[in-house]
Amino acid sequence: MSSPIIAPPLVEAQLLRIEQSATVHERTRSLENLPKEWINGLLAFDGHKRPVCPATGRLLNDWPTARPPSYEQLLAAEAIGIRTGAITGTLAFDFDGPKSWGYFKKVFKDYPWHVLPPSIAWTSGRDDRRQVGFLIAEEHQHLLENKARRFGDLEFRWSSAASVICGKHPYTKGYSWVDGCAPYEIEIATLPLELIQKLPDKKIPSNTLQHHPQQINYNLIVPLDQFISLRAKLLVVNGSMEGHCNDDSIFVSIDLTAAENWLKAQGVGVDRSARSLFAEYINNCPDHINGKPLDIEAMYRRFEGTSKINYSTATPETTLIERLAFHKRQAKRNERRAA
Repeated sequence: MSSPIIAPPLVEAQLLRIEQSATVHERTRSLENLPKEWINGLLAFDGHKRPVCPATGRLLNDWPTARPPSYEQLLAAEAIGIRTGAITGTLAFDFDGPKSWGYFKKVFKDYPWHVLPPSIAWTSGRDDRRQVGFLIAEEHQHLLENKARRFGDLEFRWSSAASVICGKHPYTKGYSWVDGCAPYEIEIATLPLELIQKLPDKKIPSNTLQHHPQQINYNLIVPLDQFISLRAKLLVVNGSMEGHCNDDSIFVSIDLTAAENWLKAQGVGVDRSARSLFAEYINNCPDHINGKPLDIEAMYRRFEGTSKINYSTATPETTLIERLAFHKRQAKRNERRAA
């Protein structure tokens, strides 16, 4: 006669195996049906929406240029995401809360379900939050260079961004496809040109954001955003929340200028200046603070003020030296290949 005390754990274990099997089946089904444009832009994430190395689980600082994980690594990852932008040709509309629908209507003069073509969409499970992915035709991608990243609670995720599409979420049961919008249910749509043209322009003209190296004869040019702290990098990419722009802008200014000055002292140039990255940060901040337009001139005054002081870098110098050594090794490998 079997003991009734042993039965419940056995039942629980069986249910857990069924649940895990269903999860693996769903992920396999999703991976096998993802748009072909996404394959080279996939990333592994941890359960806190952070890109990680699929082999070690450590945070991945160079995720914008990292190699995509293998199929087996994607199956085992806590979460999976895609890099938006030119690498996948994908722009994601990120609806972040109930106000985002109203912001969409302000831009496009109607609600998204009347304007946007049906496409792949995913959600974290939180109320009024979802992302909808669209391909941008190659001949139209240059039009996004002067488009804003954020308009109120609505975000347009393109360059320097990544979105988790499935797996763990820190506060919900996890990411899932919106009903009827999974990649095995619908094809990703191409965003029409007329909608691209309606996207709001950046607050600062694109000529201040050019990605040209400084006109100095440096032997090595590196990405400045790989020598700043993770907090500063996220602020540049995402901007500040309303009410935090003053303190955040000072922190970003100090971190950017300190890192740029440190690299110059090593005889190394940067692909984008501290001022250019600070301009990107401003463009990703809210348009209005407490009902008033964002004071861009005041933001730049903070930047100019902090750039005149020789602050220490937020990232430990030992870490900066390691990162610089990596780029030097990479540059030598590229020279050998070119030869």
